[in-house]
Amino acid sequence: MKKLMLACLISSAIVSGQINSNSADLLLFNGKIITVDKNFSIAQAIAARDGKIIAVGANQEVEKHAGPNTRRIDLRGHTVTPGFIDGHPHMFGMEDIPLNDVKSVKDILRVVSQEAAKRKPGEWIILEPPGEPPYHFHMPERLAEKRFPTRQELDQAAPQNPVYMKSSAFHERPTAVFNSRALEALGITKDSGPIKDVEVVRQSDGTPTGEVIGNLTYFSQSPLRDKLWAITPARSFEAQVEELKRDMLDFNAGGITAIYEGHGMPESTIALYNELWNRGEMTVRSYLVKTINTFKPIEAIKTDLDNMAAFRGPGFGDEFLKIGGICIVFGDNVGFGAGFMREPYVGPRGQKWQGLQLVPDDKLYEIARAAAERGIRVNVQASGGKAIDIVLGVFDRIDKEMPIAKRRFVIEHCQFPSQQNMKDAARLGVIPTTVTNFLWGQGNAYIKYYGRELANQAIPLRSWLKHGVPVVQSADYGPHNAMFILWQSIARKNGWTGEVLGPQESISREDAIRIFTINGARLAFWEDKLGSLERGKLADLVVLDRDILTCPLDDIPGAKVLATLVGGKIVYGSLN
Repeated sequence: MKKLMLACLISSAIVSGQINSNSADLLLFNGKIITVDKNFSIAQAIAARDGKIIAVGANQEVEKHAGPNTRRIDLRGHTVTPGFIDGHPHMFGMEDIPLNDVKSVKDILRVVSQEAAKRKPGEWIILEPPGEPPYHFHMPERLAEKRFPTRQELDQAAPQNPVYMKSSAFHERPTAVFNSRALEALGITKDSGPIKDVEVVRQSDGTPTGEVIGNLTYFSQSPLRDKLWAITPARSFEAQVEELKRDMLDFNAGGITAIYEGHGMPESTIALYNELWNRGEMTVRSYLVKTINTFKPIEAIKTDLDNMAAFRGPGFGDEFLKIGGICIVFGDNVGFGAGFMREPYVGPRGQKWQGLQLVPDDKLYEIARAAAERGIRVNVQASGGKAIDIVLGVFDRIDKEMPIAKRRFVIEHCQFPSQQNMKDAARLGVIPTTVTNFLWGQGNAYIKYYGRELANQAIPLRSWLKHGVPVVQSADYGPHNAMFILWQSIARKNGWTGEVLGPQESISREDAIRIFTINGARLAFWEDKLGSLERGKLADLVVLDRDILTCPLDDIPGAKVLATLVGGKIVYGSLN
C-alpha cells in the first residue's frame, strides 16, 4: 500500500511539474539576451538541455524549465549574444616566434639570444615582424632606436644559428632582416646577383646589410620566398594539431564559436581539423571548403570534381565539422596593390596595370560550370571591381543554363563592388563575405593605389544590406576579436591614420551583430542551428561584461568576453 501511495505521489509530482525529466541542464537569468531572432528581441533568460536551447524569454517564463539538477547562473545584468560566426578567418596559421611586445632593438636581441640557447647549432630562428599583429603598425618607428636590428647584432645574439626576422607585408617598404648565417644559407653574398621582385640592400662594396625589401608572403612571386619556405622547419602532424586546438581556443576567447573558410584549404589542413574532430576536441564549429588547383588543365580539374561527390550541395559532416564546395583563387589582392580593378593604376613596382588575374575568364567559367553541373558549390576569391564584375558575369552565365539562386555561391573579400554588382548578387543568390578589418590594416594601401574616392567606397556594408544581400563579416588576417570586428563594422577606421573611410557605409549596431551571426550561419547552411538564440537551436552563446547596444561606440572593442559556450558547454572563461 505504501509503495502504491509513493508511486501515486511521484506521478502527481511529474504531472504538476515538481519533477521534470525534461528540465534544463543550464539556465541563465537576469541578463540582457540579444536573441537576433527576426524581431531582434531582447530576453532576460535562456535555458538549454543537451546542448540545445529549450526556452528563451522572461525570467519567470524560463524558470519553469528548471529542475533539481539544473545549473542556474545569475547573469547580474550582463549581456548575452549568439556565438559569432566568422565568414573567412584564416584560423589555422602556424606562427613563428612572436615579437608583439618588443619596444627596442635590445628587446628583439634578447628574444633571439633566448631562442638560440634552446636550439642546436645550425637550427633556424624565425621571428614574426615586431609589433602588434597582424599589421605591425608604425615599425620600426615605434622601436626606441627607430630602426630594425642589424645583421651584425643578430650575429652576436645567435652566432651559431641562422636568423630570419620576417617583414610585414602591409608596410610600404616590407623589410625582412637576416643574419650572416641565414644569408649564407640562402646564397646571398657580396657577389650574388639581384633576386627577382625583392631588393637586397647592400653596402657600397656590395656586402649585403642583412635587409631585404619586398613582399615575401604567399602572394610573392620571388624565388627567395620559395627558398625560405624550403628551409622553414617542418612541424610534426601532432604539433600542428595542437596548434589548431590553441587557435580555436583563441577564437573562443574573442567570442567566435563557428567559422566558414571559403578561401579554401588543402587536404593536409583539412586533415588537422578531422583529427581534432575525431578526438572530440573541437571548440569552434568549422565549415571548410577545398581549394582547387586552377593551374591544372580543365579536363584534369573535371576529373578532380568527379571524385568530389561528398562535397555536393551543403556538403557532408555534422554540427562540428562540415566540408563542402570548392574555392577558386582569382588572384587579385587589393591590400598589396594587386587588386584587379576597372581602371588602370600604378602598382607596387611603379608599373601601370589593372591588377593580377590568375584564372582567365574562360577557364573560370569552365571550372565554375563543371562544379555547378556536379552540384558542387562555388566560392571565388575576388577583391577588386573588375574581378567582381567577371565573377558575377560567370555566375550569371551559368544561371541562364542552370539556376543557382538556391546554391548560395560565394564571393570572398569582395571589397569594391558596384551598385550593379549588388543587384546581380541579390538576383543570383550570391553571398559576399567581406572584411572591414582591411580598412583598418590596409586603408593606406587603398588610398595609395586606388585613390581616396575609391577607398571611401570600399567594403560597402550599408549598400549590401540596402540591396537585400545577406553580406557576411569576417576577420581574415585579424584582429580576430569579435568585439573589434563589430566596432570596425560601424567605425570604419584606417588604423594607420585614424581617419574614417566611407562613413556613409557605416551600419547600425544591430546590423553589425546580424551580419556576424545569423548571416554567417546562412553562409554555412546552418541557419536552422546557429546564428540566433531561439528554441531548438544549438546553445552557442557569448556572455559580455557590458551592453554593446548602448555603451559608447568606442568602448565596444574593449568589451570583455566573460564566457563563451559551445553547445551549452563553457569553452572559455567562467560563469561564476
